[in-house]
Amino acid sequence: AGEEMRARLEVAGKQAQWEQISAAANDRYEYGVRFGAPEALERAVTLYRDRALPMYPKLSQEWAVTQNNLGNVHGVQGDRTSGKMGLALLSKSEEAYEAALLVHTETASPDQWAAIQNNLGNVFGVQAQRASGEVVEVLLARSVKAFEAALRVRTEAGSPDEWAETQNNLAIALKDQGKRKDGALGLALFVRAEEVLEAALRVRTEATSPVKWAQTQNNLGNVLMFQAARLDGEAGLVLLVRAEEALEATLRVYTKATSPYSWAGIQNNLGNVLKKQGERTGGKAGLALLARAVEAYDAALWVYSGSGATRNAETVQQNLERVTTLIQQRSAP
Repeated sequence: AGEEMRARLEVAGKQAQWEQISAAANDRYEYGVRFGAPEALERAVTLYRDRALPMYPKLSQEWAVTQNNLGNVHGVQGDRTSGKMGLALLSKSEEAYEAALLVHTETASPDQWAAIQNNLGNVFGVQAQRASGEVVEVLLARSVKAFEAALRVRTEAGSPDEWAETQNNLAIALKDQGKRKDGALGLALFVRAEEVLEAALRVRTEATSPVKWAQTQNNLGNVLMFQAARLDGEAGLVLLVRAEEALEATLRVYTKATSPYSWAGIQNNLGNVLKKQGERTGGKAGLALLARAVEAYDAALWVYSGSGATRNAETVQQNLERVTTLIQQRSAP
């Protein structure tokens, strides 16, 4: 009996230690996501990879959970890192998720399986942004397929929060597919993405889940902007105004003080919408819109430049240069 008790205490102590390490890593991960702190993300990787992962054998439940967590961190790192290093981090993320799926199958653990499918869909989408040629189409198709697989488990009735999360992510993939298709097919993908986001907003309300509501509003603003680009005249301008309203609304939740990284992303998106409005609007009104776009890009760049997010900073800098050139052209005598 004494030996059995000692063995149980050892198991419980090991589990408690693993949970403590995982909690510390989760804390670093969440801090890094929120404040754009690369050192916090790297600390999370170290804790997961070097401390938590070796504690349990391969194909154990704890091993699979840690693999999924590693996939999350590497995915964020890859998204924020440019060049080959960013691609390598995204590959590590995909590998970690695939490892977790060796344990978490749709039959044995459907909820965890669906969560990992959702995570994989996100990674494929970011990889597609870095790829070129036919590879982009393949990755986006894999992204949509992963989200649709997750939705076999995640239903609005059974798990509304998780369902809305995957709906939100599916809309991003549909939007990216739409950007690569001409004519009616591209427009139809944007319309479907808008419908998916509006459905998610049935669950994600500002009152009950403000942060997730803001995320979805941000994506809705982007989808409406791309949809507007396919429509001439008043119809396009109406969509751009709706896009601006959606993005401005998110800033009620995401502030520079509390969520600087997300705030910067919305400022960049807002700059894009204002730029497109300015391009369609003549005279002083158009120049005023372009000037507001410059302000939004400057705000985003200030955050990204100080957070080690090289890829994001490069993107915003390019946007800023384009709108500055446009203002100079409009202002020339």
